[in-house]
Amino acid sequence: MNDGKGRYKSAIAHRERKAQAMADIVASPQRFIEALAKARPALDPEAERARVLKKVTKGLEKREAQKAASAKAKMNIKRSADSSKVAAAPKKAKTKKPAPKKAKTKKKD
Repeated sequence: MNDGKGRYKSAIAHRERKAQAMADIVASPQRFIEALAKARPALDPEAERARVLKKVTKGLEKREAQKAASAKAKMNIKRSADSSKVAAAPKKAKTKKPAPKKAKTKKKD
């Protein structure tokens, strides 16, 4: 499904799930590290924890920066739209012209 802005809802949902997962990891990294240790036992858990936290916080910071930039851009668009409304004179609405009437001809007997 397309949301009308050139993005697919599945992609948006994926990004939201990813952001939620990152937030969960930051909130309780220990559970994530334990799961990771089971999956890859050869790695040093503390080093892995530091690596993951660094990566996740960087991702969250990027996301926040993106949101801020998006909000700023929206404000700029609104501001420019407001200023153009003041400058432009209201345009007269065009009236639809009626279709030309067909010339009537007399019937011949």
